[in-house]
Amino acid sequence: GDNQFTVERDTVDYYASHLMEAARLAYVIWAKNDEGDTIGFKIVRITCGSVLHEAGFKNGDIIRTVNGREVFTIAQGIKVYLKLRNSRNVTVELTRKGGENYTFKYRLN
Repeated sequence: GDNQFTVERDTVDYYASHLMEAARLAYVIWAKNDEGDTIGFKIVRITCGSVLHEAGFKNGDIIRTVNGREVFTIAQGIKVYLKLRNSRNVTVELTRKGGENYTFKYRLN
């Protein structure tokens, strides 16, 4: 269904352990609210057809949580994933351009 994806665990494990390769998938910047507080990280420069694009992410998406845990950088996101790597499901909450909130659900095979 919408915002539900199946992802090969090997793909996620690869990028979690090869950060330089992960950095080539997109560029990220801090996302801040009007008060200047960090609220997550914004993904920009996603290549069309990349694994991030295939996983539903778009340029400008602000990643706020992974499995309910706040993330402010890709490194934190990977750290959260490594703590949850034996989980079968991963949930990512994000905000799109225009302020719409989405929840993406990933089933890891």
